[in-house]
Amino acid sequence: MQATARKAVALFVAAMMALTMAFIAAPSKAFAATTGDLTITSQSAEFKGKDVKAWQMFSATVTADGKNASYTLNAEWEGLFTTEIGGNMAGLSGEELSQKAFEYVNALGTDEGANVIAFAKKASDWAKKNSIAATSSATASGDSASYVATFSGLAFGYYVVSPQGGSTADRGTDAILANVVTADKNVNLKSEYPTIEKTVDGDNHADAQVGDTLNFALTSKVPNMAEYNTYVFNFVDTLSKGLTLDQGTIKVTIGNLELQKDADYTVSVTGSNGAATELKVIMADFKTKHGDKASQDIKVTYSASINEHAVAGQDDAGNSAKLEYSNDPINGGTGESVPDVTHGYTFDFDITKTDGMDGSALAGAVFQLQKKGEGTPSS
Repeated sequence: MQATARKAVALFVAAMMALTMAFIAAPSKAFAATTGDLTITSQSAEFKGKDVKAWQMFSATVTADGKNASYTLNAEWEGLFTTEIGGNMAGLSGEELSQKAFEYVNALGTDEGANVIAFAKKASDWAKKNSIAATSSATASGDSASYVATFSGLAFGYYVVSPQGGSTADRGTDAILANVVTADKNVNLKSEYPTIEKTVDGDNHADAQVGDTLNFALTSKVPNMAEYNTYVFNFVDTLSKGLTLDQGTIKVTIGNLELQKDADYTVSVTGSNGAATELKVIMADFKTKHGDKASQDIKVTYSASINEHAVAGQDDAGNSAKLEYSNDPINGGTGESVPDVTHGYTFDFDITKTDGMDGSALAGAVFQLQKKGEGTPSS
């Protein structure tokens, strides 16, 4: 009996060693990936710093060759399809609802199509209204070449992606539907964010002296406000201490239409008297009055004079403008554009006319200084 037992143990050990050697010798098999990276890219500097959220609507199981995938609707999204979408999905549940929901999404068309865009907006709005926790979030970063928000290690599936709101001038909504079933998925964000350009006498800089008058313009575009019930849109302009604002020259236009103060906008001015001045132009009932003017130029113009607080020979720093605008149609949040800066240079001269031979001062010398391009000096 003991001999038999010893023989059985020896056979078992031999078998295990053979199995171990076979495992080591056999080539390792490639396992199908289960996660991927999703990158949202924009060419707009306004995208930098924006928060982006992603919700997994369907989980996905991908075949080893990566050519096919099966999808399962996540439980927290069932209400979107049974109540908001409804139709033949009302009253369904479980696998039957999951299949019908995927068929519905799959039939919407291409990622850039109007049906997909409309559904993505409906889905992101529904998630926010129902406080569905985002699967992941990212913050956009980058430089002048491109700005990106990257989600790393997302489990395969269909995702609803919602960046902080922009003007939505091109896309119609900021929401995106992204099918992540490969190691890398890249989406180009086509929405535009509100931007502002500030110019002085038609340029981004001016040379002047105390007493001169400069003409400023703040230019933007009317955003697409279709997904909002109300919309905040304000110009916030900072004038350096060396500038005195002429409030009587403030004018606001959309295209060729001049808007009326107090009826279409209000003005708030604070500061001055040796400190910076803040000019704020607050649009009134912007969505109601101008919701049909998306992409038209909106411009604020005014004049300001160089005062005694300007520092000669230095850049008149602190002269910039930005926008405040709505970026959350659900909760009413607002954001700010990247400030645009203009530069002013003030000059002061002490000039002595001297004799070219001995360097002595010339009594009664008369001369003129003119800016370049101002013509021939008078005699």
